Amino acid sequence: MTNENVRDNETTPAENNSNNTNNTTQNPDEVQNIISNQKIYLEVLKKEYDLELAKKQSLETRAGFIFAFIATISTFLFDKVKLNFLLYTVTTVQPLIINLKVIAGLGIYLTLGFIIYKTIKIITAGNQNAFNIDLITDERFSKRHKDELMIIIQAYKDIIAQHRSRNEERANFLTHTLYAILILLILIAIYFSIYLKEI
Repeated sequence: MTNENVRDNETTPAENNSNNTNNTTQNPDEVQNIISNQKIYLEVLKKEYDLELAKKQSLETRAGFIFAFIATISTFLFDKVKLNFLLYTVTTVQPLIINLKVIAGLGIYLTLGFIIYKTIKIITAGNQNAFNIDLITDERFSKRHKDELMIIIQAYKDIIAQHRSRNEERANFLTHTLYAILILLILIAIYFSIYLKEI
């Protein structure tokens, strides 16, 4: 074999690097397929983000209605259920029926306080994360589309997970508040039914 044939069969280091790069570089069709799938998932995440935001607004609106209801009923209760009378009666010996009335009256005040506390917790259950717009810079526009989409998808996933946690917390507070309102109505019924019997 001649030297010319040997040289023809040999490859230079630059050619070897080029071949390795071609082997490791993804097919353009594969890259496009990945980007298409990422866009689908991104749209799903954006809808989930909007859904969690709507849940938050709905829970806060309900809390606002509850707060207005409690403010209205408290005006009536503070006038009719005298705290100084209840505290005085606790320190004296009274018939059983009067003691039941006192327990119901004190229960009204405690339940009102609990409802107000839980309602405030619904409204102030903590800040909810949002997409960091500072990440959007001119330098990022030159980066690969696929990699940037993945960063955005991960950011949305983290934000939605945090929003769901906050909304579940708000929903639990709302459930506690509704049960407390039911107990409050029962205590009011007991208190005023005894009041009417005394008349």
